[in-house]
Amino acid sequence: MKKIKKLGGHAIIDSLCTVVYLGRRNTTATHELLHGMSLRHTFDDSATFGYKKKVTQNIMDYSATRKSTWLWQWKQLWKSKNLKNE
Repeated sequence: MKKIKKLGGHAIIDSLCTVVYLGRRNTTATHELLHGMSLRHTFDDSATFGYKKKVTQNIMDYSATRKSTWLWQWKQLWKSKNLKNE
């Protein structure tokens, strides 16, 4: 079997479909699940706000320290078609 390098996972935006590979960072699963729930990378031109790549501590960045989310991201998640109120 061929080993996948530098790819921690894959998700289809706003679909709840995610794949996470073993051996990556502890934050990779959260990062990919948030993609599936509608969030884009913080450096993506299609994101609500744009930042430089690898400079924030946001979970949706590729920086060395990824540990936070921002209020605007939570507001976007709350509007997601895939999240249901209980």
